[in-house]
Amino acid sequence: MSGVDTLVSSTHVTNVSIQFCFGLEMAPKIRQYIAALRMNLATTRTLRRNEFLYVQGEPGHTIFLIEEGWVKRIFATESGRTPLLDLHGWGDLVGETTLSDGRRHDSAIAMSDCVALVLSREALRRMLEDVELADEWTRYICARLRWHQDVIAQFVTLDAKDRLVARLAMLGQRMIRRQHGDVELPRQLTHEDLAAIVGTTRSRIGVFLRELEQEGLIARTERAITYDPSRLQAALVR
Repeated sequence: MSGVDTLVSSTHVTNVSIQFCFGLEMAPKIRQYIAALRMNLATTRTLRRNEFLYVQGEPGHTIFLIEEGWVKRIFATESGRTPLLDLHGWGDLVGETTLSDGRRHDSAIAMSDCVALVLSREALRRMLEDVELADEWTRYICARLRWHQDVIAQFVTLDAKDRLVARLAMLGQRMIRRQHGDVELPRQLTHEDLAAIVGTTRSRIGVFLRELEQEGLIARTERAITYDPSRLQAALVR
């Protein structure tokens, strides 16, 4: 048996139970620091629906904290496709990858009227001079990396319907920071957006949503979709 075979055998790959990172929470101390910036140093950007917060390829030396509304991030490919990478609402950081090389690696577009706090590289550097805040920042960034890793894993391990359930649960856990009990999807989020997030067609999203409604996991009206993220998470891991 080769060394690789021994490694695979010893880790029991086929018996691994995948535990997705449904929550993504910024440390309270970082929030307090950013709140202080809001009062003293930082500026804000106010956007109308469909306005760009930043554009892929342009220089960038700031990151943004969403205070109101919703933003979606898209990535423009050479073939002309623009997959939807993620959605961001209250309390989410956007644009931090620009700190790696000073360029924007995706585009962020307002899905609704929104307000974003602008954090400069210098403000972040001052924050990281505090050892405790630097440690909390590292934990948060690592959680972001795990969250994105789990999204990749879902495309490998789950079918399209379960990917929708997983992404709704993950999004809901982020939204529940400001809502109690059931959460309501942003009204500007279309079936086409959900299809882009999950990697399927718009028509199949409609079928999946009807099935989830029949199963009692979501409630739909003409204006909104509401659900309990913990119930979706439980349905996924059964």
